[in-house]
Amino acid sequence: MSSRSIFVLVTFVVYKVVGWGTVDPTKGFISQHLNQSNLVIQRPYDVPEDERYSFKNGVHKLWVFKTDKPHTPTSKTNPRTEIRVRGNDYSSGVWQFEAFGYVPYGTSGVCIMQVFGSSPPQATTLMLRVYNGTLSYYRAPVVVPNIYGRWFKLNVVHDVEGRRVEVYIDGVLKYEAAGRGRGEAEGTSHYFKCGVYAQNDASYYMESRWKKIRVVTDVAMGLDHNPLIIHLNASPEQWFNRWRKVFGFEAMWTRATECEELIRTLWGGGTESLALGISTQVWGLSGARCAEARVVWTFLEKVLLKLGFHPNFISLVLMCVSTTSYSIMLSGQIFGYSHPKRGLRQWDTLSAYLFLFRVEALNHFISMTEANGKLRGVAVSRHGPRVSHLLFADDTLILCQATNEAMQCVGRVLSLFEKAPGLKVNLEKS
Repeated sequence: MSSRSIFVLVTFVVYKVVGWGTVDPTKGFISQHLNQSNLVIQRPYDVPEDERYSFKNGVHKLWVFKTDKPHTPTSKTNPRTEIRVRGNDYSSGVWQFEAFGYVPYGTSGVCIMQVFGSSPPQATTLMLRVYNGTLSYYRAPVVVPNIYGRWFKLNVVHDVEGRRVEVYIDGVLKYEAAGRGRGEAEGTSHYFKCGVYAQNDASYYMESRWKKIRVVTDVAMGLDHNPLIIHLNASPEQWFNRWRKVFGFEAMWTRATECEELIRTLWGGGTESLALGISTQVWGLSGARCAEARVVWTFLEKVLLKLGFHPNFISLVLMCVSTTSYSIMLSGQIFGYSHPKRGLRQWDTLSAYLFLFRVEALNHFISMTEANGKLRGVAVSRHGPRVSHLLFADDTLILCQATNEAMQCVGRVLSLFEKAPGLKVNLEKS
């Protein structure tokens, strides 16, 4: 390990893939908000929706005829009646579609599920089609030989950066391969669809039914402290190839190569080596980065007092942030406890409000600098007010004149802000 110490909080979510047995592909993923308004029905443009789609007792029933029109007057595609999942489009990360499907006897030559989005000439990354009762990845290979007349649970996993797709039927991995097209890692927007979309050699009548439709995404998306999913039966190379983005850390975390090398080294000896390495090394990491990460809680106390909060309430808040601890559970054995210098985890409800209190100091510093005439904001109209900064969640937009003097002034403000609450401005992201 490098002599330069690091401080990283990692939660391990461990599950075991057992041969050809059943697993829960959504374990370690977060369910996305989805309701009926997110399910847009695409149907032949010249017929009412209720003549090609119904929703009763939690079951979506979709059907189409081979002689139907396409879904828009200008489309040159085959007829379809599909559910287009709206509001969960994505262009990066690991996403997953889950639903229970049913295909009646006689439906053939039809796509029942697709991951839309790819690079020309391909329009999709994945299609699951039914031909005479056989579920196939596009035309071939076969995913499941007998799909007619029974409910089945479908999970489709799309790893954008890894350019991989996986298909699970009833919790069993049935197919995995590279997604079609070249757009998986180039910012192409993707979304999920299910229903019936006529292909070549389609039957006259096509129908599929769906229930419990769900979209989930890798828990690592958007967090600085992320679960690390480990397949215990896989070799180190298999595991690291399976998920190319080992860490979901953003900003400085992705540049902490020592952390990735440490985990890779510990994992190289197998589960026992990993467990031993965690217990002896992970909790001992300390040094310069730990000092940089530490939040000066006395500053928070001063801000809360300045804002008029009661001293008893402030004491309760400080007690919460000073008593946080973490542990790792690996194969049923607990390692820890560790008391992080940052206090609460980023996704705890209280942390967001505490962060805003600290950012209030930045708001004060900028406003004071502008009042002293050292910083000049941007006018929104000829006679309108000048805006020097905008705050949205944990993002700050500073507006000023494009001069060296203004830039130096902003630099001094940010430097002062770093010293006061103990927060570090990441200039590489700014």
